[in-house]
Order: sequence, then structure tokens, then C-alpha cells
Amino acid sequence: MIEISQVFFVFISSLLLILSTVHGGSPLPSIQVDPDTQHFVDEFGRVRIFHGVNVVYKQPPFLPNLTDFDPQNSLTDIDLDNLYKWGFNVIRFYTSWMGVNPKSPNEFDEAHLSQLSIAVSMMENKGIYALLDCHQDVFSRFFCGEGLPDWAAKNLGNETLNRFPFPLPINFTREPDTGYPVLDDCLKHTFGQYYFTEGVVNGFKMLLVVECSY
Repeated sequence: MIEISQVFFVFISSLLLILSTVHGGSPLPSIQVDPDTQHFVDEFGRVRIFHGVNVVYKQPPFLPNLTDFDPQNSLTDIDLDNLYKWGFNVIRFYTSWMGVNPKSPNEFDEAHLSQLSIAVSMMENKGIYALLDCHQDVFSRFFCGEGLPDWAAKNLGNETLNRFPFPLPINFTREPDTGYPVLDDCLKHTFGQYYFTEGVVNGFKMLLVVECSY
């Protein structure tokens, strides 16, 4: 079995690399987290309070449109100018493992990473900090959510995937091409209850495996 926790670590590392590379030439002052108070502090030790918004795009390509303004689905210079003018200085920016590592544990989507880096640079150039949000909702699209790429979720085995939402007394129609529960069926129920299903619980156990040597 693929060691999913190790691949996830590589995914997180790639995001940190983007932040360190972009922020190296950032026009914004450096911000750190005080480990004692958990406050954001600037280079002078002053506590910084941010006003922000979410930018979340949960469908492929897992990024907003960065060039063509759209009131619903873009993050262009026009959007960023408006946000800054309205007093916002941070964006909680959705980052998807499905976008970074979509097909296999050894294959990274360089184009997606490049667009992600461009988005962070655009925000910083407009005076807005980027808080990369390594996001998931109930683990996987196989469980009415999103988060892990299909190749990672499939390590749970077809029996576990197909038994979802056991033990909830709910029946789902499944998409014939993907095996996903039909989204309309998923939305008929409160998605928070899916966290207590067998598949999601086992998924997080798989993800959080840590090998220790003594």
C-alpha cells in the first residue's frame, strides 16, 4: 500500500516551497505566529489583526479564474483591487491536493503549482496576504466531499468505498463513470454527519499514520 501520510507530507512541502519562494521577493512585511500567544506579529513584534475573505473553488481546476473578471468565479486584479479598497488584507486561499497531485503519488501538476504561485504573487502585489488553506470536506468525493485525490482514497479499498455511507441508513445513486455518490443525493443530508461514517473514519486513520523509530 502507498504510504499516504508520506505523500501528503510532500504535498504540504510543495505549498511551503511556493510560499517561501514567492515571499522572498514580497512587498509585504513578514508576519510570524507568536508560539506563546498564537497571535500574528509583524517584524516589530506588534500584534496584527487581519480582515479577510475566503477564496474557495472546489471543482476542477481547483483555482479561480486569474485573468477574466467574473463576479462569482474569478480572482483577478480587479477583484483584488476591490478587496483592498474595501479593507481586506488577507485571503484564506483554498489549495487542493486533488489539484497538486491529481493522478498518482509520483506525478505533480506543474501547471497547477505555477498558477498557485502566480495567485499568491498577485495577492501580495496588491497588499493582501495569502493564507494557504490545505482544505478537505469529509475526506473525498467518494464520501460526498472533496480533499484527497482519487488514487489516494482508493487505497481504502473498493469494499469500503462502496459501503459508504455505512452505518448511516442512507442510500445513494452512484455515478457510473466515477463511482462517486450523485451530488444531488449528497446534498439532501447534512454533510457533517458523513464524518461519522466508516469510510471517512478509516480514511483519516490512513492519512494520519506516523511511523516512529526508537
